[in-house]
Amino acid sequence: VVIPFLLIPQTMGKQRTKLLKMDLTSKSSICVDGGFEMLEGRDLKFRGRWRQDFFNSTVADVPLALEIGCGRGEYTIELAKLYPGRLFLGLDKKGSRLWAGICTAERSGLANAAFLRGDVALLTSYFN
Repeated sequence: VVIPFLLIPQTMGKQRTKLLKMDLTSKSSICVDGGFEMLEGRDLKFRGRWRQDFFNSTVADVPLALEIGCGRGEYTIELAKLYPGRLFLGLDKKGSRLWAGICTAERSGLANAAFLRGDVALLTSYFN
C-alpha cells in the first residue's frame, strides 16, 4: 500500500491528523506494527527472519541495520540510499512520526528501507 503524502487535509485538527497518520502507517507494506501482541507475550512473526520474510532477501547474510528511535526516519532513508546493498529498519514508538519516513521511502522506491512501530523495551520480541 503506497501512502499518498498529501492525503492529510490541512484543515483537520492536530489530534485527528495524528490518528489518521497512525492509521495510514499501520496499512503500509513497509511498516510492521510490533505493538500489542508483544505485550501478550507473543513474538513478532518476523523475529529472526527479517531478511528472508520481510525484505525477501535471497542473501542470508546481507547486513541489516536497526535505527532505534528513528523518529521521522531521516537517517534510515539516507543510509538506505547510500548503501543499496544493505537493509535498514527504523524503530520508533510513535506511528505518526514514522508516517513521514514511510512516505519518503515509498516515493523514493527504496526496497531496502522499512519501519517497525514498537517499543525498545520489547526489542527481544522483535529480534533474536
